[in-house]
Amino acid sequence: MNRHLPVNPFLNPCRVESIEPVDVESLLDSIDSERHGFLLESGLDVAGTGRWHLAGLDPIGSFEATRDGWNLVDHRGEQISGDGDPLEALEQWWGSWSCPKPGGDGPASGVIPHLPFTGGAVGWIGYEAADVFLGLPPREVPDGPVSRLLEGVPEMSWQLYDEVVAIDAVDGSCWFLHHGRDGWQERRWWLTSTQQSEPMQYVTRIEDASLNDEEYQAAVEQIRQRIRVGDVYEVNLARGLLLDEVPPARDLHRLWRAAQPVPYGALIQGDPVSVVSASPEQFLRRRGDHIVTRPIKGTVARLGDEQLDTEAARELLLDQKERAELAMIVDLAR
Repeated sequence: MNRHLPVNPFLNPCRVESIEPVDVESLLDSIDSERHGFLLESGLDVAGTGRWHLAGLDPIGSFEATRDGWNLVDHRGEQISGDGDPLEALEQWWGSWSCPKPGGDGPASGVIPHLPFTGGAVGWIGYEAADVFLGLPPREVPDGPVSRLLEGVPEMSWQLYDEVVAIDAVDGSCWFLHHGRDGWQERRWWLTSTQQSEPMQYVTRIEDASLNDEEYQAAVEQIRQRIRVGDVYEVNLARGLLLDEVPPARDLHRLWRAAQPVPYGALIQGDPVSVVSASPEQFLRRRGDHIVTRPIKGTVARLGDEQLDTEAARELLLDQKERAELAMIVDLAR
């Protein structure tokens, strides 16, 4: 990686400004794909995990990696590229701007108690990136509209934000967090929405799939055979679907959040890829040397009644499948 790393844009202390209440719908209307906006949303409180809504716009840097190499853009607009290990490059990029925070309950210690994010990198890593990380050769992908559509899509994409709007879902308080970048007084992008948009209704049809039904069923049977002989114990089998009419990512997120509120929802706008995600569980949470994972396999929702909860726990302990799934996912996470 190029030794001339960008100057840390987070050296200035995080400034916190209380702002007038703003709702999530208004944030959604303000998040523009051309400006690489994001919304990390907690639409459902499960054991204290659904408290914060976090949003940002206009990143000051980026990092992307493909099989052919990686490319980063720093906050001055300078590009640095390479063809080495993308994880090593990502770690160096991360280290060029990240600032350790002493003690407390996360990066907002001393700012807003329990706030998990005050700025930094937001992005995604594709499933296929694992092959790149492990140095495996490219997999043979059947030619078709789906595979051609995905040509050129990066294996991972991260955007760097030094300004964040945070909404506390518990008490409704709203905050603007920034590091004093020039013009911050005028940047009130969450106020640009004049009206809340109603999501349009869409009727879609599958035009093509990366695996047809026969290929998918054959893949399932192959996975079962490999589980029987002990090669693997969990496989995430996915296939890409090409639809004839796809809602814009913002509309899709709006429809999804209404139909299925979750503690961990995400809209990450980008070009050429936007991500809409709705997850009921937390994969990893790191604070210093402390790492937490909260899988839902082998668990059951509490019912608010001690006797019913005790009975549900007993049934879980007696359910061989639930116990096996819990042991498997905990071992995998570990």
